[in-house]
Amino acid sequence: MGPPNVSFSFVRSVLLSAIWPTPYPNTSYAGKTVIVTGSNTGIGLEAARHFVRLGAAKVILGVRNLEKGEAAKRNIETSTLRLDVVEVWQLDLSSFAGMKGFVDKMMGLERLDVAVMNAAVACLGWNESVEGWEQMLQVNVLSTALLSLWVLQKQLESARAHPDFKPRLVVVGSEGHELTTFQERKAENALKVLNNKEYFLDPANEWERYPLSKLLIMYFVRELAKRVPGADTGKPEVIVNTVNPGLCVSELGRDHSFVANLFSTIVGKSAERGGRTLLDAAARGEESHGEYTTFCQLVPPAAVITGEEGQVAQKKMWGEIVEVLEEKYPGLVKSCLGN
Repeated sequence: MGPPNVSFSFVRSVLLSAIWPTPYPNTSYAGKTVIVTGSNTGIGLEAARHFVRLGAAKVILGVRNLEKGEAAKRNIETSTLRLDVVEVWQLDLSSFAGMKGFVDKMMGLERLDVAVMNAAVACLGWNESVEGWEQMLQVNVLSTALLSLWVLQKQLESARAHPDFKPRLVVVGSEGHELTTFQERKAENALKVLNNKEYFLDPANEWERYPLSKLLIMYFVRELAKRVPGADTGKPEVIVNTVNPGLCVSELGRDHSFVANLFSTIVGKSAERGGRTLLDAAARGEESHGEYTTFCQLVPPAAVITGEEGQVAQKKMWGEIVEVLEEKYPGLVKSCLGN
């Protein structure tokens, strides 16, 4: 079975992405501290390389595999000729506990100016996390939401201590969010439905799993942006946005079929060009707060987000995700938002 709900606009977007001009980043990050998760390979690695090239004082690679992270560090140092800038920190989003060491170190930073939440998985078949959640729900949605809250807490602290720079929190979304109509939103608890193994493995649903995980994190981030102190006046203390890097040649689909990976190789843009889109989002100002970029342009996401039913679903899924996180960490949202 092929992907459902594939519109002409989506196919056009994927094909245009490969040839659309991608501005070369030139914003200075001199003196800034940056975190990029999922940065030992692909667009995360290339984004980190650009931050180093552009003068960042500290660029932290949040990676699951330290050996691969150290190899990425050496690669960046060789290409940029900048030493003592890149740090490799272990970050395992496959469980809430796997994030603790990373978060503890992050909270000890003097400042945190930019954070790019790029880490994600695109699983085939059923993979269950130690928390009892399907792996894509755990990594792409719940753990990314939790880490984003903790990052925001640190960035609010940084913004108040260092008013010379307004921090940016960039979460990587996907144009694939428009591939799903998210019928599960009608259930009393959509997350529980999506976490049902039998439902997940139903061939009628399998193609929607990864795009849907990206839709859910985009819902969360858009609601989170509304709650950032100052957002109601148009002057958010931290700028939060989402970015679609487009189809890129990367290891995200390493478990997918030969045909799928061949298509990505032929049609997708290079990882370096994909990395540029993350820098573009990080350089944007207050006009991008709570918004979405694709082709390095601010555009509205699909109707599954912006439509009337999408707005209802967005609030519902914020509530469901927060409920899961608050059960683990009571009072989390209030403490992270600082209000």
